[in-house]
Amino acid sequence: MISPVSGNKQLIVFARAPEHGAVKQRLARDIGDQTALEFYRSTLSSLLERMNNQPWDLIVSTATDCGCNHPFFNGFNCIAQAPGDLGYRMTQTLDRYVGKARIIIGSDIPSVKAVHISAAFAALAKHDVVFGPACDGGFWLVGCSAGFQAAAPSSDGHGRQFMQKVRWSTRHALADTIATLPTGCRIAKVNTLMDVDDGESYARYTEQAG
Repeated sequence: MISPVSGNKQLIVFARAPEHGAVKQRLARDIGDQTALEFYRSTLSSLLERMNNQPWDLIVSTATDCGCNHPFFNGFNCIAQAPGDLGYRMTQTLDRYVGKARIIIGSDIPSVKAVHISAAFAALAKHDVVFGPACDGGFWLVGCSAGFQAAAPSSDGHGRQFMQKVRWSTRHALADTIATLPTGCRIAKVNTLMDVDDGESYARYTEQAG
């Protein structure tokens, strides 16, 4: 369900409804479907609980229209993503709230806390774009200041829009994404955190979790 957003800060969680075969497919190949599903469900539930009732509007952005109607997301403001690759889906989602500071995070970062999000919003007071780097070369957070239009045409002649032609799911993802930003764009980075998307990162996570 979509409800009005009233604040000047929007935190958007990219998520999928926690169902067999629909989530963490790379992880499932390494640790099994059931374990991957249980990890995803637990991580997402804990994340939404931590990020709710904070000084920002919390929005769940699902990969499909029907995902918004899943009982797991009852009580949350939920929108569907536009069709397209990951970069297009993120820029279109960010620009739904142009005029507000807005941040997208993934749903597979067990260690993210409200303090990390607060730091990212604070960075947007003086920067156009903020990133939360991931340990694998990608990023777990991307955000834009109120005046930054994510889907605007490139202004520096490299012929790419923000987050287009990025080598997703590789160690180049963050560097490629930064390279699509206009010349002179003010960029900030916050804490580097680990996302869990394969068996190796899951093993590190379980070891750290004790």
